[in-house]
Amino acid sequence: MSEVGAVVCFLLCLMGGLSLVLVFVQDSLGKHGEDGELGDEVVISDAAFPGLVATAQLPARVAGRNVFFVHVPKTGGTSLSNAAREALGARFVGNVCGSTKFACRRAVPPSMRGQCVRRGLLFSQEILSDRLVWQWPDQCKTQNTTVFFSLVRDPVSWIISAYGHCIRLRGRSYCGDNITQSIQRRSFYFTRRPFQSSFLGSLLRRPEFPLVLCRTECYSQCLLFLNHFLRTRRRLRRFRSNVFKGSLSYPESAQQLRVLANVHFAEDVGLYAKFQDRCFLYRPK
Repeated sequence: MSEVGAVVCFLLCLMGGLSLVLVFVQDSLGKHGEDGELGDEVVISDAAFPGLVATAQLPARVAGRNVFFVHVPKTGGTSLSNAAREALGARFVGNVCGSTKFACRRAVPPSMRGQCVRRGLLFSQEILSDRLVWQWPDQCKTQNTTVFFSLVRDPVSWIISAYGHCIRLRGRSYCGDNITQSIQRRSFYFTRRPFQSSFLGSLLRRPEFPLVLCRTECYSQCLLFLNHFLRTRRRLRRFRSNVFKGSLSYPESAQQLRVLANVHFAEDVGLYAKFQDRCFLYRPK
């Protein structure tokens, strides 16, 4: 081999080695939460969430007889359910899970399914939508009797809340001393990644289901929608519940948390971006 060929081979090998180093560094930044640009831009195809329209205000009347509130953990669902229970009384049909919460995510009680055609009810359950859509009676899905409703939270805010919830219930020995470590350990809610979009699963992917999503950050408007739809005599009021009490400390910066969200919860980031800073996503029927 000529001297020129040898030099070219040496330079190519050197460039290849540098590329591997860069890939390793970028991977480390994403995993360990250091400052960096990894995951700053997340583009999710519209095909992932067909038929959803972003709007600042919903139409005057959304077609449907009742609402099934799919409670996605750590999005403000406990607060909303408490507000609905107070305002609606017997028209609130909630499944109080208690110690059997994980069982509630898998099955809709017969007592709830049997009332699906009634008008003016708010059903509420912390259930995976993939389970819900095949258990909810067909006549209440195909005839648009039930409108499915849920809250969607900024993924960074959700990550912080999920970490605080883990610390409150299990302590740092289980959850980790920082959020990055907790995600790597798949502690508690971090076992499901992405979380919000996978929890809503079939409701997002299948365009035949009437669906209204409201940003947690627009909580007052979310309550107004339910007041209007259900025509409540008593307005749903804001509750604070199931929140981390005390000082929650973690070393990650806002930028590092955004990187963690984009790397580990990319589809949740894509779903939240579809709101385009508006309060609602809905599927017109």
